Amino acid sequence: MATTTNYGWTTPDDTALVKDGASAIRTLGSSADTTVKNLSPGTTAGDLDYYTAATTKARIGIGSAGQVLTVSGGVPAWVAASGGAGNMVQIATGTLSGASVTISSLSTYTDILVYFESATNATAAGTAFLQINATASNHNTFGYATGAASASKFSSLSATKFNLSAEAYIRTDTTNLFTAKLTNCKNPGFTDVDIKSTYLANTSGSQAFFNGKGIFASSATVSSIVLSNSGGTWSAGTYYVWGA
Repeated sequence: MATTTNYGWTTPDDTALVKDGASAIRTLGSSADTTVKNLSPGTTAGDLDYYTAATTKARIGIGSAGQVLTVSGGVPAWVAASGGAGNMVQIATGTLSGASVTISSLSTYTDILVYFESATNATAAGTAFLQINATASNHNTFGYATGAASASKFSSLSATKFNLSAEAYIRTDTTNLFTAKLTNCKNPGFTDVDIKSTYLANTSGSQAFFNGKGIFASSATVSSIVLSNSGGTWSAGTYYVWGA
């Protein structure tokens, strides 16, 4: 019995006497149907087809929210997004409230970016702080603050927290922005912290800027950060955290 070149479908020989044409057509059609289905094995919305061999296909179902497509064992696979060099993913976001805000589960990230804005207090004006691992030591901050009428150097050696501002600029009439980039978060020795903050007192028009560097002089992996201020309880503000 003759067969087709690529997929081996059964066909009558050139010299064969076709006694049952319907059966021959049905056999050929069934073979074609099976082959076409194998070439497109998807069954569900979001399915992706891929080759496991030269002419063999398989399907992979759609991944979950937040997953990315990668390669595992030579075939496609969905995995949780974990970032990479220069490719940060958002870890957390929320509203500043209470005496402090703690962001945990950070130990898998080498680089961490913290950003919060429009922070206000329920009571007095305050200075912004960031603390690593709730550890009250080894937070060394070096910075330079400039304001409408003054400029000053700032340093805080072996302190309990990193200063994200050199003045009490978290208040009810302030527009502000605080950022801290933490690098080398998983390696022993120290974590480097780059600090940039701006704030504007809307009532008086007074403005200030703070650029600083921080060193967390510890071999501990960064597992959590705490955002607080010297003025009391957070009453407003939004924070964002990214990691890579």
